[in-house]
Amino acid sequence: MSLLYKKPLTLITALFVLTGCGGGLATKAEPDPVVVAPEPVAVVPPKPVAQVAALGRRKEAFSMEPLDVGKTSAGDVVNAAALAAQAPLEPAGAPAGMGNPPANSEALRALIADRSVNQKPTVAPVNKVDVARKLRFARMMLMTKSGRRISESDHQEAKLIIKDVSNKLNQVERLLERKQQVRADETLGEALRLFNIAGRMVPSESLKDQWKKDFPGLKEELEVAKDLHKRNYNKITAKQGMGAGVNYDHKSVARLEKKAEKQAGNDDYLNANESLMIARDMIQAAIRQMMSGRKIVYELNLDTPEAEFKYELNKYIGYEELIPIAIEQKKPGRGIKMLAMRHVQEAKRMADAARKTATETDYPRAIRMLQDATAEIRKALKLMGVPSIG
Repeated sequence: MSLLYKKPLTLITALFVLTGCGGGLATKAEPDPVVVAPEPVAVVPPKPVAQVAALGRRKEAFSMEPLDVGKTSAGDVVNAAALAAQAPLEPAGAPAGMGNPPANSEALRALIADRSVNQKPTVAPVNKVDVARKLRFARMMLMTKSGRRISESDHQEAKLIIKDVSNKLNQVERLLERKQQVRADETLGEALRLFNIAGRMVPSESLKDQWKKDFPGLKEELEVAKDLHKRNYNKITAKQGMGAGVNYDHKSVARLEKKAEKQAGNDDYLNANESLMIARDMIQAAIRQMMSGRKIVYELNLDTPEAEFKYELNKYIGYEELIPIAIEQKKPGRGIKMLAMRHVQEAKRMADAARKTATETDYPRAIRMLQDATAEIRKALKLMGVPSIG
């Protein structure tokens, strides 16, 4: 009989130990033999390949039916040992007098296969002290100005959410007492998310002011996205036909812009900003789809001051077009984004002044102004985490 080596060696080695290979099993000589369970055997570490091969060459080696168990772990071997201790595993084709394979061999296969397929990734243990510290912080949040503002407001839904938050924090405390810190940590996370939702329902005056300040910048981002789409759409369709262009739903964008203006008129800048961002994202999605996989070639002509001015202008526009893409990809925080948009607005002011200067044919001065405008745009990109690109 030969030993099959198609499965992990750790499992094969463990099964050799469990089946008494090299040690033999005690049996009775009755017609219906009763197998006496072997003495408890410690599960040994996996043997080297050479040692396992040597076991296979022994005359008394068994022919084992290969188990389709996939990957196994040390934990699987331990479970195999526990199951085999209840019913010793005897492989098919064993010498006479050793009995038939126990019914539990199939259960063993199922157990190991289930554990290998459904094995969950290792998760770092949840520390009870850390959860308790976060719980104290969450209770302090309810007592802050933000928490009191929600509780004392007229917004009934937000007040109900705060009540639910308080109940969940009490539940976290009970779970910690029962040493169920994993469930406690999950429940605490739910409570904090609910608190943030309630906070947005009853914003502070400073947060309202911030949303109001964000509104003009988002309008500007939308206009930049529309200009960028228009330039690329016209350029591509002129060279490759209308089928090469990707358009966006102009009616939906216009409807969202109108909705945003109405919401801003009602002092609802949170939803007004949301409407503008949805419209901007629709346009940027069309731009990405249209420009995907395309190679852009710029022909440079610097023979005259006017041509050099046009080169600097195109360079400025190219950097300016990266702003909405950087905002979408890098997702800067509110503070970083506000600082970046200040640079963008300053750059636009300088670029407009450069265009006006160019109409007066003072190209050297206009070129320097455009270079300064480009530098401002690059500062904004750097703030948002875009690496230097030349």
